[in-house]
Amino acid sequence: MQDVAKLGKKYEEKEVAAGYARNFLLPRGKAVMPGIMPEAKLTNLREKHLAGFSKQKEALKLAIEALPTKSISLMAKANEEGHLFAGVGKGDIAEALKAQYNLDVDLELIHLGKALKTTGIHEVEIGEGSKVEVIIEAES
Repeated sequence: MQDVAKLGKKYEEKEVAAGYARNFLLPRGKAVMPGIMPEAKLTNLREKHLAGFSKQKEALKLAIEALPTKSISLMAKANEEGHLFAGVGKGDIAEALKAQYNLDVDLELIHLGKALKTTGIHEVEIGEGSKVEVIIEAES
């Protein structure tokens, strides 16, 4: 019923250990037992979720294409060689997009292999096919 890290996405069917389901997933409303919810209702929920997510991705693509410059600037602490003390991750990029362009981006749509660890210009894919330059400048 909800995304669960390292397990699955919303409305996916997964087999898990009985204790994990009984002690974690079910009490927190993250999952339901098979047979509790009719299959037709689950299918309907899954289709609505996928349609909404698809619309969100398309709206994001149009919003990124309409940006005056396809770049965001971040300030981070770095040493003399340009290596950052703390990596820049998806959350930092999403916050910068919100602050600089008032654009809400789901972290799932930011494709970043690993955290950015150096100053300079990095290209990051957001959504499907839209690329944004992330300019990281050193802060003293």
